[in-house]
This record gives sequence, C-alpha cells and structure tokens, in this order.
Amino acid sequence: MKTLCFALATVAAHLPTHAAAADEPRAVVEAAYEALAQGDMDRFAGLMAPDIVWNEAEGNPYADLNPYELKVTLGLGEVEPLHSHRWPSVLHIQQAGHFLDRDAEDNVIFDSREAPPLELPLTMWKGPEAPHSPVNLSEDTEIRLIRIELKQAPTP
Repeated sequence: MKTLCFALATVAAHLPTHAAAADEPRAVVEAAYEALAQGDMDRFAGLMAPDIVWNEAEGNPYADLNPYELKVTLGLGEVEPLHSHRWPSVLHIQQAGHFLDRDAEDNVIFDSREAPPLELPLTMWKGPEAPHSPVNLSEDTEIRLIRIELKQAPTP
C-alpha cells in the first residue's frame, strides 16, 4: 500500500488541471484511500485526472486477469527494446510502413520488405512470442498498433 500511496501522491501532485490535486495533494490521496476502503470505485476514479491510463503490472497479485491492452507507437527509425509476450493476444495493426523484427540473437525473423504488402488495418491472432525487437524502417510512417493480451487465471 505504500507504493500505491506514493503513486497517488505523485499523480495528485502533478495534476494542475484537477483543482483539489493542485491545492491539496494529501487530501486527494486520503480521499482516494477512503473511496477504496468503501469500495467506491466511481468516487476513486473521479479523483484522478480525466486522461489517466491505468495499467496493471504483469504478475500483480491484485490484477483482475482481464485482457491487458498495450498501445504501441514506434516512431520513424525507432527500435523497440527486446521483449517477449507471455500471453496469447489479438494484434491490431492500425498503420505501418516497412519494418523488421529481430530475435534475441539479432537475427531477422521478419522483414516486411520481403513479404506481400499488408492490407491495413489488420487484425490477427498471435500466440505467445519469444524475445524480439521490432524496428520501424519507414521514413514517413509511424507504426501504430494495439495488442490485447489474454491472461489466464492461475492454476490452483
């Protein structure tokens, strides 16, 4: 709970558009704790900035195991750090130019320049994925995609 308190205090201290947060961060944190204790999630959410994005960390013991949405934007020439996907997912590619994907040993595992053109937007099912690092090769198009990971309930 100390981490949550720090996170809420940080949120409250950096929300100048929220009058209470700008004037009284401690009051916002205390009100948030009170709302959580009463199970009043509407009141809790009302204390946050209107544009807040709440993501549950993988492995969080309090996560509700709902699908987890990842919004990804890869800028021109940008390389996404090496990462993997533990869970199966639905991948929705909104826009992309040419790109490639490398594995953990820096081997190219996919190069869009060597594949038939993608008809975008494109939605596909993906299983869990080994470590990989996509690279946006385009000089004029960002890569924008949404991945919804379908987490499974832990085995009792």
